[in-house]
Amino acid sequence: MTQRPAALEKWRSAAAVPAMRGVVIGLLVGGPLLVFGLVVPGRFVIGTTIPVLDTAAITCLLLTAVVAALDSQLSSDRQSLPTVSVCLAAAVMWAVHLVLFPGDLPSLHFPNDNAATSSVFLTINLTLPIMLVIALLQGGGHLRRPMRALILSVAAGAATGVAISLGAILAANIASTVSANGRFNATEGWIGGASLFPAVVGIAVYLSGRRGDERVSGGVAAALVLQACNSILLAFLGQRYTTAWYVDHVLSLLAPVALLSGQMVIFVGALGREQRAAASLRTSLDMAEALARETDLGALIEKLIESAMTAVDADRATLMTLDGDELQIESSIDRRGTPGPVGRRLPVTALQVDGIPVVLEAVRTSKPIATPAYETHLLAADHAASVGGVRHYITWPLFLGGQADAILFLARREDDPFDADDTRLLSEFAAIAALLLRNARLLRAAEAASVAKSNFLNLAAHELRTPISVIRGYVDLLAGGDLGPVPEWQDEAMEVLRAKSEELIGHVNQLLAASRLEAKIDAPPEEHRLGLRAACVEAIARVKARGDLLGAEIELLPGEEVHLHTSPAAVALILVNLINNALTYSRPPAQVRIEVGADDGPRVRVVDSGIGIPADQQGNVFERFHRVDRPDFAFPGGTGLGLYIARQHAEAIGGTLALDWSEIDVGSAFVLRLPPAESPSARGLILPAGGAADREIDPEVRSRP
Repeated sequence: MTQRPAALEKWRSAAAVPAMRGVVIGLLVGGPLLVFGLVVPGRFVIGTTIPVLDTAAITCLLLTAVVAALDSQLSSDRQSLPTVSVCLAAAVMWAVHLVLFPGDLPSLHFPNDNAATSSVFLTINLTLPIMLVIALLQGGGHLRRPMRALILSVAAGAATGVAISLGAILAANIASTVSANGRFNATEGWIGGASLFPAVVGIAVYLSGRRGDERVSGGVAAALVLQACNSILLAFLGQRYTTAWYVDHVLSLLAPVALLSGQMVIFVGALGREQRAAASLRTSLDMAEALARETDLGALIEKLIESAMTAVDADRATLMTLDGDELQIESSIDRRGTPGPVGRRLPVTALQVDGIPVVLEAVRTSKPIATPAYETHLLAADHAASVGGVRHYITWPLFLGGQADAILFLARREDDPFDADDTRLLSEFAAIAALLLRNARLLRAAEAASVAKSNFLNLAAHELRTPISVIRGYVDLLAGGDLGPVPEWQDEAMEVLRAKSEELIGHVNQLLAASRLEAKIDAPPEEHRLGLRAACVEAIARVKARGDLLGAEIELLPGEEVHLHTSPAAVALILVNLINNALTYSRPPAQVRIEVGADDGPRVRVVDSGIGIPADQQGNVFERFHRVDRPDFAFPGGTGLGLYIARQHAEAIGGTLALDWSEIDVGSAFVLRLPPAESPSARGLILPAGGAADREIDPEVRSRP
């Protein structure tokens, strides 16, 4: 499709409803007055008629200009600016008519004022419909500088009014339309009748939809109808102060009244739209906050389309994903409870109006399209039955990153087409909905990948554990001499094999531990009374073989024992992983210092003199499989799971594990903080040096080469 089809354009005919109402109102008001003016005879003079009617017309026109100006400022849209210019021009002309009419201002007398007022009156009736037609043809659009545009519109309107009034006065000096005794000649009838033409043209333009903007005002149509009635009456006018003459002036007043009422409708509607848009935005944000916590894609889609259906008072909502040339129905909600064929796939061309595939058109234009009900002959029987009674649709492509992820369909069974207000209400919602859908799909894909990875790691670890255990067993047998004496020169090789087999089984155990943590299948840790210094001594002993192989110095600083109630197994695992991490990221000979304290709660600080962690990587050290990347440091061994597992276990027992500090080529420090003992006898208990705990285990354990 290279251009918007005519059928899509005709759907806009629903926007002509306010115009039709304006025409009907104009006929209901102007028609009886026209008939009354033509058939009722009589001539009587009421001196206050012109001042009152002219003043009322000027007031209505000025108020209309003010309201139109406010609408332009609030909406930053040029839609109402032509109204400002037209109303100001007409107000100036009515003011000139008021000043010139004989007797209105007794202190002022003008030459030939009798003919001048008649000429100005006829000019107003001729030019007002022309100006309204010109205004209707001006399109709306965003104003970058509303105040500047408003000033220009005011100046243009005032200048136009002055210029037309001067022209009318000059024309009166050339060809007068009224005599001194108030009788009109044939020229007045011809000029009055001629003003019927622009009024009819304006009505036709208005009803044809050429309004430049979807926001319409029935007041413009009513004003044009009243001007048309007035023009007919002018064609038959013969004398001042007759019934027809008074009706003529009343009709001239009713046109500004209609413009004011129409502009008030626009203004009030604009305020209502702004309020609804703000409420819609708040609703969208609340919805986004609520749905952001939803990880189930099916539940997310259901809540999303339910919110959209509520926002525009629709009767049915359906979300379909776009996959090449096909649509798949993901979810469907109907107020009647009619189920939709969820999971059904259908060609993208199956949803048509007047033979036009609406989805393709909406995706091509990247805009929502409001249409009558889709043709059902291309749909399956159950699908066609589920949409029975639907009269209006809005088809909304949900774009993110330039790609249509899904199509949202909202339907109404009542004869109430979706309009520009509904589009504005859904605009913020649609953007958030597209983002939520994209994130939900990415989350689902990430979870699937994570599950697959965890399953692979679990399988790999289980399959590796058995042969590695066999290898370690035979190494122990060889090193212990159970399979025969080992030459002394092979002792060092045996120690290397033993250390590496221990390291390998440690890596496998880490993989198993990580997969069990993700699967959440580990039982809650059993808690017992534990001494932190004793736990550190045990951890040092467990890594002694690797430390000796690397020539490392692992030192437990002197201090007092700290007792607490926690899981000894979890604490042991955390400490072993912290010490191994320090050995991994240190250049030989590694130096590791361990400090136990209780000044701000039970804690263990592990400090190394290693390579340090770059600032941009410090926030990632506790992530799975993360390795510190230093170009000048060989790629470290290990799984990258030690710190991840350690933090998970620390949190499982109510503690925290954090990076205390790190500096490049100086070292790093990690701090394990644990909750204090729960019982009064053990809470924060600190034993003096030389106590029972120190007699059991030497507080200054060192592992040296």
